[in-house]
Amino acid sequence: MNPFDDLEYGSQTLELLATNLKDPDVLHVFQQVWKFRERNGFKKTYLPDWSTKRRRYDNSFLILEATRFIYRDERGSSNPYFPTIRGKQLALYLINDIGMDKSGFVKLNDEQFVAFMSARGGTEQND
Repeated sequence: MNPFDDLEYGSQTLELLATNLKDPDVLHVFQQVWKFRERNGFKKTYLPDWSTKRRRYDNSFLILEATRFIYRDERGSSNPYFPTIRGKQLALYLINDIGMDKSGFVKLNDEQFVAFMSARGGTEQND
């Protein structure tokens, strides 16, 4: 465990780092990671246009990892992404202070998750 895992950003630092989310791809990736936080994480391949926008999305994941808003679980072969404590802080900042629509940050319910996985042709166990 990293001793900085529970570190939260000060308000000015958070505000500065949140400017990265002005890029719509960075915001989209963060919202997807947030929505899948209780669904074994979000995988890059879940993005429907992953193959055509790979560079932009890779850059988005890199920005979010470098600012420690998300982390990648490297214990398996699929490397899912999850929000950190600073990711939670960012989500609350975007909703409460910036006034962003909460609907972009609602976790998937069972029905939505099953529909998403079915549309992809996969299941939670083998993806």
